[in-house]
Amino acid sequence: MRKILGIAAVVAAIGAAAFWAAQPGQTRSDADYLFAHLQARSGAQDAVWLESSFAEMLPSRQFSVNGSLATAGNKNGVVIGSVVAVNPGRGYAHPDDAPKGVEVAFDAADALWRTVDVTVAVEESWGRVAGLSKVTFAVIIDRGADADTAVDGLRSLGKVIVALDRQGRFDYAPDVYSIGHSGDLFGTVDAAGGIKLNAMEDEGAEFLAGVDTMAELRTEAVKTPTVVAVDVVDGVFTRV
Repeated sequence: MRKILGIAAVVAAIGAAAFWAAQPGQTRSDADYLFAHLQARSGAQDAVWLESSFAEMLPSRQFSVNGSLATAGNKNGVVIGSVVAVNPGRGYAHPDDAPKGVEVAFDAADALWRTVDVTVAVEESWGRVAGLSKVTFAVIIDRGADADTAVDGLRSLGKVIVALDRQGRFDYAPDVYSIGHSGDLFGTVDAAGGIKLNAMEDEGAEFLAGVDTMAELRTEAVKTPTVVAVDVVDGVFTRV
């Protein structure tokens, strides 16, 4: 359950945010630019989520809401793999700040946000995407960002980690997944197996909650399922 600011308000807030700036003697990579934009986008949104840590995106966590039957991981999927394709998707305009976007061309001048389709060759996966060899998900880039640089940033990534939400949000590509928590749960895996959620401020360290390596994530994934009981009253989650 989440609260969403008006589309125009979100884009205005992102436009006003300071992107990553190179310091003397430093250079900014396309990936730096990409994640600075995604962090600004994350910070401009107002949301409340059922899960309070990345481990709770795994099937080993089940949620019982207001006494209902426990469901595994809110039907999430978690993927680790290598980026093998990045393609422009579509743009979306919002006439008169309408809540639902109207599909337009990727480079249309009136697009308030754009999708970029990222395909990953799956190395490890859990939940709704377990067993798949490839998955494609959409990264959202807002007006004011340099879309070409963001696309190049995505193409420069090696191994990534992403928690996936549902398919079917985008009519042009119904099989494309959305990224969990409105795009926040996306990041990188380094050569030593360290995990960062680069799309979140401070690289998502608080949300990772200490589970910040592939080895630790695997350990969490195979634990006996734990039920988390949650009461929801007027949109407020309380764990019981």
